[in-house]
Amino acid sequence: NPITMLDYTFVTCTERIQRGENRKKELLGDVDKDAVDKLVEDQVNVVGGSKIIFHRLDNNFKSGSIELCLLREYCDLYHWRRTFFDNSLPVLKEAWFTDSFCRDVITYQITHNFDQILNIVCSNSTKTGHPTGLYFGCDGTITRAAR
Repeated sequence: NPITMLDYTFVTCTERIQRGENRKKELLGDVDKDAVDKLVEDQVNVVGGSKIIFHRLDNNFKSGSIELCLLREYCDLYHWRRTFFDNSLPVLKEAWFTDSFCRDVITYQITHNFDQILNIVCSNSTKTGHPTGLYFGCDGTITRAAR
């Protein structure tokens, strides 16, 4: 059966949401920290190789701040993260679902929760493929501001 939009957006079943949260906890319990460190290093390289700039951008994503002098680096980092998110957690392959709009969830996860995304993807439990059945929520107000 092909997956439909109703299978991954605006999910209201509390049991399914709880299973999705539990799945995240399970994956976060066994993380390959070396793999996470490698992905952080990849992001540092995307923004010119400066850990200081990377951490500044990451913190600014989380706080909703923009420094115009770093606009190119913001765009480069966001693009890298979005590509990583889409490739590592394909919604159409049932990696995740939400009770909101996909666009809001993706923006929120990329800007405010990317540390957790890296840890989920680098879980030792997902070495053979992408995870499935994860619940991702968002804060619509924060997400709209981040966009």
